[in-house]
Amino acid sequence: MPVQDGSDEGIGLDIGGQFQKAIVSVLMDMVERLIETLNQVLIRIFVSYPEVKQSAVLSLHQKVFQVSLGLASAAAAWIGILHMSNRVDGVRPVVYLLGAVAFGAVAPSLLRYPVELSRLTTEALAPTDQGIAALTRLSFELFLVAVIDVFLLLGTVMIFVARDVYLMLGVAMAPLIALMAVTPPFRRFADRLISIWLACLLIGPLNVVVLDLTLSLMGSLTETPHYLWGLGGIALLFGLPLILLGAGAIVFAPMTRVVNRGAGKAWGGVKSGWKQARDTGQDEESDWSDESGPRGRGNRYRRGGDD
Repeated sequence: MPVQDGSDEGIGLDIGGQFQKAIVSVLMDMVERLIETLNQVLIRIFVSYPEVKQSAVLSLHQKVFQVSLGLASAAAAWIGILHMSNRVDGVRPVVYLLGAVAFGAVAPSLLRYPVELSRLTTEALAPTDQGIAALTRLSFELFLVAVIDVFLLLGTVMIFVARDVYLMLGVAMAPLIALMAVTPPFRRFADRLISIWLACLLIGPLNVVVLDLTLSLMGSLTETPHYLWGLGGIALLFGLPLILLGAGAIVFAPMTRVVNRGAGKAWGGVKSGWKQARDTGQDEESDWSDESGPRGRGNRYRRGGDD
């Protein structure tokens, strides 16, 4: 009888171990298929940029432009009132306002070029081979690593989907953002929105560089296990866009301030040159009026007599 109990206990352990292995195998198979699917999507979404001149974006841009045109008209009227009451010099604000309205009108055509430049740069830096399948060589014995990879890859895909949405939204909202950029109380918010839009153009090229480097490290023979290289690379693919978007206001806001200062200096030079030309014209007109007056005619006759 004891021998029989021992055999029954061994059979129970074997069944439990097989059941456990079956569950782990099913879970690992699900995780592996999900990682393979995300791997196939990753490169495609890196180099896939939205068409900022599609009908939905242009329709929203038209509505926003009409709203911004009404706000600009009200602002121009208020500036005119202040200018006529000699409270402010309204020429410079009106010029900035007209420039913002003009930029907002042609924003879809102009902003298409930086988006296209970012797309071409990403395609040029993307890995040429289909080595992205190497990311599935992560150690599936470490189930926790595989699960972390799934969440990081899924988060990276969602970040780039949000990037495409924000790029189209920035083009559609360009007229309103341009008005905010020339309005001092709202300039800080416009700088932040512009900075995030510019950062969205950079995360694609940077991420394909990280991906190419990760694939190279995973294929190299080093003491570090390949699944750790993959885990670190995927974590950086997820974290780098967040870092860049968070630091966008710090990195690009000074650039917008430099542009504003440059525009101010250019306007100051134009204004001083116009004032100098006007003063010169007034001096010449004053000299001509002096010569054409009675005293001027007497001087001319006197000079003629002396000759």
